[in-house]
Amino acid sequence: MGTVIGSPPSADYYTVVGEIIRGYCGRPPRGVEPVVNGYINKVFIVDTQTDGFLIVRMQSVGNTDETYQKTRWATNLARAAGVPAPAVYQTGYMEQHPYMISEYLKGIPGNIYLGNRVAMWHQLGEYARAINAIPTFGIGFKFDLDKLQPPEYRSFSDYVDRELLPALSPNYTRQWKILDASSWEKLMRRADCLRAAVFIPHLAHGDLIPRNVKIDQDKVVGIIDWDKAASHMAPYLELALAIDEGQTPPESQAFFAGYRITGAEYSDMMKPMTDFLCFKYHLRNLMAEIDRNALQSARKSELSIRALLGQD
Repeated sequence: MGTVIGSPPSADYYTVVGEIIRGYCGRPPRGVEPVVNGYINKVFIVDTQTDGFLIVRMQSVGNTDETYQKTRWATNLARAAGVPAPAVYQTGYMEQHPYMISEYLKGIPGNIYLGNRVAMWHQLGEYARAINAIPTFGIGFKFDLDKLQPPEYRSFSDYVDRELLPALSPNYTRQWKILDASSWEKLMRRADCLRAAVFIPHLAHGDLIPRNVKIDQDKVVGIIDWDKAASHMAPYLELALAIDEGQTPPESQAFFAGYRITGAEYSDMMKPMTDFLCFKYHLRNLMAEIDRNALQSARKSELSIRALLGQD
């Protein structure tokens, strides 16, 4: 069915997956094939003998099923809005491993799809619009599903101060002569603009890019991997990721046409989108690369940041 991403998981994981399926279906699986063996998530395609194929996601002992609960909630809302998200059938724990059983969606991953990619991006724009129309509560990637507790961040300003800015410091870059004082002044001005922005939170997929899309007969038949779903500054989060995905101009135009964003609206949205992109992704990547002493990669991130700051 495909090549496993990462080294093969240990035999213990196959045993646990077998027990999960036995508990869900009442019988052991016919076959278990790993497709992702990440540091946190292990993903398996399971042949259940009589109920077709299922996806089992599992995390190592010590984690919680919070992300899987969020995924179930987000995909239920998305499916109700006509988005082809996989159904989540069960979440829980097996031998202290958090797990999730979900629908297996057939199709070609969008990142290797060789058909009409302009049409694919148009459909992604349509589905992004549907997802981003779903109202949520609070700001952040972790939020209470029943509104029984305060949101992760009280406001977007709170999110900027507590999430985007604390990890950033000129001291990280000074010794490598990356991002001079003028660049940091521009960054702080951009932070002030973001802090002053007012957004009504809506659901965002958080990683709506081709590798998380399934294509069948030139149609988007699945939007998967909702781990990064967020109550956020929709549509800015979704659009910022899209413009950072290296689309061709026709693909970009198709995405925004699918989202029904006019040229004038796009121009108004460009600055907050690029500001968010700079802080959430490029700057954090830069800091991580400096921590790893990866100077060459850090220089590339610096070029991306300078390009985004060039509008000042």
